Amino acid sequence: MDKRVFAADRAAVDAEISRMKPLVELGGYIPCPDHRIPLEAEWDLVRYYCDRLKKLSGDKRQGKRIKIPLGLADTEGTGVPPVNGAGRFHAVVSL
Repeated sequence: MDKRVFAADRAAVDAEISRMKPLVELGGYIPCPDHRIPLEAEWDLVRYYCDRLKKLSGDKRQGKRIKIPLGLADTEGTGVPPVNGAGRFHAVVSL
């Protein structure tokens, strides 16, 4: 996910979402920025991005918090993503 779109405009955010849409529709891919959002980011564009992703994913929840585990890849072929350190999470996202 190219987080630089948060410093551009809604058209740039829409283009980035369109670019990632096929991966999202496959399932299992959470398009979120890595590390920190740039200082030049516009908060309204970040919120717009979150709203658009909720619509794309069909998520009807409002104000829910999602915990994203540290390990998202299935490294052992079990079909279950590993969580490194029980109860530890990389990020908590409020939608």
